[in-house]
Amino acid sequence: MKRIQKILITCLMIMICLSQPAYASKAKKGSLTTTYPCAGIEVQLYHVANEGKNSKFILEDRFSQYPIGLTNKTKDEWAGQAKALETYIHRDNVEADYTKQTDSSGKVSFEQLPRGLYLVTAKVHEEDGYIYTSMPYFITIPGKTVNGKRQYNVTTKA
Repeated sequence: MKRIQKILITCLMIMICLSQPAYASKAKKGSLTTTYPCAGIEVQLYHVANEGKNSKFILEDRFSQYPIGLTNKTKDEWAGQAKALETYIHRDNVEADYTKQTDSSGKVSFEQLPRGLYLVTAKVHEEDGYIYTSMPYFITIPGKTVNGKRQYNVTTKA
């Protein structure tokens, strides 16, 4: 009888240990690498929302005052929401969570990003008589591949 109890306790302990990575994956961080047409463009990243149950997003407190919806959007509606949020951010001088400049190849990378929805913006940049502007856009960490799998290292082109 004691032997059966020991075996059951051991099996229970193994099951508890094996279930831990599922909880640990919630804390997994990701990265974003994006490419712009030239070096020296200042790129800002705003952590707009956290991922809640069933992959629904919950706005961060500092963005909850703005009339933006995060569900059932078409591509054009998402683009409009990104532009609107960028306008509110500029108007209210909301500080970016991350700011970096593109390197000599036009790339910029943000590492160790918590899971969630981000707004990516870039300042207007002038070089060699050209003016570069970029539309703001939303990106999720993790992103999803064409197969529907989660991708923690996301790459985009602005």
